[in-house]
Amino acid sequence: MSPPQQELESNRLVKRQTLRRQVSDLLLADITSGRLRVGDKLPSIHVLSRRHNISTTPIRTAIHELEASGYLERRHGSGTYVQMTQPRLSMQRTVMLCIEARAHLYGELATLLAADLLGKGLLPAVVDTQHEEGRAARLAQALASDARFFIIRGEASLPFGQIAKASFPNRHFIGAISWETLTPFQNLHRVLSDYQGGGRLVAEHLWNAGHRRVLLVGTPSMIEAAANSASRSHQHGWGFARRWRELGGTQATLTSHWVPGDDVLLDEQGVVAAFRGTKAPTAIFGLRDLETWHTQTVLLRHAPKLADSIGLVGYGNTPWSQAGHPPFSTVDLDLPHIADQTLRMIEALLENQSPPDPPPLLPHLVLR
Repeated sequence: MSPPQQELESNRLVKRQTLRRQVSDLLLADITSGRLRVGDKLPSIHVLSRRHNISTTPIRTAIHELEASGYLERRHGSGTYVQMTQPRLSMQRTVMLCIEARAHLYGELATLLAADLLGKGLLPAVVDTQHEEGRAARLAQALASDARFFIIRGEASLPFGQIAKASFPNRHFIGAISWETLTPFQNLHRVLSDYQGGGRLVAEHLWNAGHRRVLLVGTPSMIEAAANSASRSHQHGWGFARRWRELGGTQATLTSHWVPGDDVLLDEQGVVAAFRGTKAPTAIFGLRDLETWHTQTVLLRHAPKLADSIGLVGYGNTPWSQAGHPPFSTVDLDLPHIADQTLRMIEALLENQSPPDPPPLLPHLVLR
């Protein structure tokens, strides 16, 4: 099959899946809202086809899904009837969200996933992986449960080795906002985010805006990854630094440190000093929105005129970028799309299909 034919077939598949999900959502809404009650007979497939002005295939598939979930029951020779209006949730239909639930970015993803999962009759259970202390014990407890699905957030949320050392033949692990790892293990599926692509977007945006020297602000590990040109990194700082060098730009760096109770600590004098001299940066790229916000706040306090003239870009499209003075541009990871792809994987696995990993999702710039 030629590339154009492959693309056409892929588009057709996406369209069929979208129609099927729309029909499934409409039928499920009728059932869970009370418009249909236990024992009510569902209209025939042909009636539903005319009502929604679509073919019978996605309707038949959607009904099959709802039968598998226990909402509908097919009675031979009689039709399809509502069997239950609220899902009977068990550990087999529990999805463990191993994610930093209190962080702005990943907390938003957890909220989106939880809503989608509940809508499909699945029970989300959060295992907070915000800090390393006690993380291994919490994960071990989750793995000891009968839950079938685990949604993990890249390598940071879950030590892959903890899973790779054991065998979990009946479990499925989905890496949301993930990247390729050198530690493969059984039943791992990924929704990859193109971190490097997000960094390249920032580099090209700042270059096109006339900036030639940038202050890169991030945690020690982020700055180290961005500076390590010898090895390929999954991080957006690495993608930015590589593209920035290709364009001919230069950069200075500033390290942020996490302090309990204060979130991020910056050397305020170091921030001001970074903008002195003839080779001072004209823009700031915080490797998280949080770093950009703190750097902007320091400049507003110590050098307000300078703060008004500096270009600002963050990463994550969190409330930090929206709360800036003024709000600053950022990179959006498209969390709804990530949540949708994750749910599609779980739906396929529930039907005993092996879902392919989708291509990396490219973030997009939010200009403010």
